[in-house]
Amino acid sequence: PLGDPAATASHVVMSNVLGGSRADLVGGLGEVLVDAGVRPHLYGKAVKPGRKVGHVTVCGGDLADVQGRARLASEVLEGRKHG
Repeated sequence: PLGDPAATASHVVMSNVLGGSRADLVGGLGEVLVDAGVRPHLYGKAVKPGRKVGHVTVCGGDLADVQGRARLASEVLEGRKHG
């Protein structure tokens, strides 16, 4: 069984993770996972600049907050920012 398909949050945002300055995306996971609402999905691909190598999903009640958290998580994984 797939489970209950009912929405668990009023807003869900997905942000792509592109290959950036980090050779290994695992280096940013610790910072990203501090936010319990962020769900990273890394595809196991070789990291190359501009290549889509994963995405993060964030759920919540405030759209602007959810968008900001998703964007920040992607940027941290890419090596562009620190959480």
